[in-house]
Amino acid sequence: MYPKSKIKIIASLLFTFILLAAIIVILSTNIANDILKDRIESQFLSESSSRGEAIRLLMGIYINQVKHLSDRLSIDNQIREILVSNDQVDHRLSDDGYTNSTLLEQKVAQYGVALDNVSNIKDMKIVNEKGEILLSLNPEEAWRNASSSSSKPYTENTNSISNKLTSNSVPFVELEKVKNEKRQLISIIVPFVIDQDTESQSSTLNQKENNDHRFFFSVSIDTDSFNKILLNRKGLGQSGEVYLVNSSKMMASESRFFNNASTIAVDTLPVRKCFDSANGVDERGIYNDYRNIPIFGFSYCAKDLGFVLLAEIDRAEVLQPIDDLRNTILIISITSGLVLIAVSVVVIFTLLSWNKKLASANIQLQEKDKMQIEFINIAAHELRTPLQPILVLSELLLQGIKDSEQIHLLNIISRNAKKLKKLSDNILDITKIESNTLNLNKEQFSLDELIQNIIKDFENHLNHKQIKFEYNNLVNNCTLYADKNRISQVLLNLIGNSVKFIDEEGTITVTVKKKKGDNSSQINNKTKNNEMILVTVKDNGKGIDKEIMPKLFTKFVTKSFQGTGLGLYISKKIMEAHGGSLSAENNLDGKGATFCFSLPLMFHE
Repeated sequence: MYPKSKIKIIASLLFTFILLAAIIVILSTNIANDILKDRIESQFLSESSSRGEAIRLLMGIYINQVKHLSDRLSIDNQIREILVSNDQVDHRLSDDGYTNSTLLEQKVAQYGVALDNVSNIKDMKIVNEKGEILLSLNPEEAWRNASSSSSKPYTENTNSISNKLTSNSVPFVELEKVKNEKRQLISIIVPFVIDQDTESQSSTLNQKENNDHRFFFSVSIDTDSFNKILLNRKGLGQSGEVYLVNSSKMMASESRFFNNASTIAVDTLPVRKCFDSANGVDERGIYNDYRNIPIFGFSYCAKDLGFVLLAEIDRAEVLQPIDDLRNTILIISITSGLVLIAVSVVVIFTLLSWNKKLASANIQLQEKDKMQIEFINIAAHELRTPLQPILVLSELLLQGIKDSEQIHLLNIISRNAKKLKKLSDNILDITKIESNTLNLNKEQFSLDELIQNIIKDFENHLNHKQIKFEYNNLVNNCTLYADKNRISQVLLNLIGNSVKFIDEEGTITVTVKKKKGDNSSQINNKTKNNEMILVTVKDNGKGIDKEIMPKLFTKFVTKSFQGTGLGLYISKKIMEAHGGSLSAENNLDGKGATFCFSLPLMFHE
């Protein structure tokens, strides 16, 4: 018989073993829980952002194509004559709606070839500010409205669309799910104004004080491109899904759980934060989804395009492995509670097993990221390949054409092709930056000469703007050892931004001077006396918006319709690759902004 003291010791040891086992269970499950949550968060955050950017890119392409077609139709004489005539108070079109629909179809075939390559046009209309259909691809609809004394709105929500567009001159996008099907219908409405000619003005002067006619060009595009992005559920588990919600808070894509023939309302936390807040914000974390089930969710808010993309997975599925692990360890701990070493070995091996699974999952995520980068790289290359002949042929045609209208159209083609080329170049640069393959071809060159050449180029292409350039070089011998093309790219971007944000008249000042750097600015001991070259670009334009100032140098941050928000991000990375820096601030007088970059004054051995 054991003495009481020994029994107490054994009981104490048993209690200690059980307590240690409980602590081990709690710690191990918490660690695994954190690791698994981090993995899920990383995966689904990547899913929402990458797929959201892909949807945004596709919608941007559609909008640009419809805008281009609208511009062409608005200057077509036949279209102008029909629209202006039908918009008069005491005029109506003939009852031959089929003729008008055929005319519109012919003009679309003439001007809108690009649309056929990426989409299927389901509906196309031109309406006035009253919501009356003036031209339509549907002959019955065009005839009905042309012959009726009181035309009906072309859709159930025409008035709401017209109200939204009345105070705006930018395209408006509506995303809807095709009824009883698994496809999306994108409605893009572009406003345009037709100025009535002199003869028309004289004949209608007593009828209308304002001779400008405002119309809305509406194109409904039926596409399955989004499904290729949304319905790829590989790696999303048994309950993960990615779907779209439109600005009416209705699901605009396929649900994994419900019958897609019915309309599904989605009034969840991320949807409200996107559409009900002033600027529209992303949301991540645990909340109840449209089924009222707790989930881990991540959103990509594109309020400007009328949609929010949600990537979600059931919370129960995420935590199920943790529950299984906890039960397993508890059984092992209770069974072998007296043997602390055995319990510890089981826990260690269990954690190692999870670490292997997480390492494997991490490798898969890295491979997926690599595939995404390769895809973007290939897409940018494929986009750039046809652009070069388009630019060359445009320039050749401009040399031999004297008709002003044709020259104007060729300039539009050339300008947009240059924009696409710049976008593809930026995408390739970002791919190199994020894959750490941005190589610098360093050489010795004169910074002074480079800046003067760039300023001359801008002075020769200012068009109608009255901008004065001031250049101050405070360095006697300003010879750099750096990548000349990349430094030129940064200067072009900074000066180009200043030109873009000066409305009509202004001044841009470029200053070059030296300054002493800190010890961190020395690179491989090749810095001349620890000196830095400081270049500032100052303008008196609109300045930098306070909302985007904190994230100015991140990707896709812009409030301008003329840019993609990639230039400053790339410029900052180029400066950092040279061992320098790039910063920005608004001027103290409230007029314009100042960008400043510094470079180590290197020498070449």
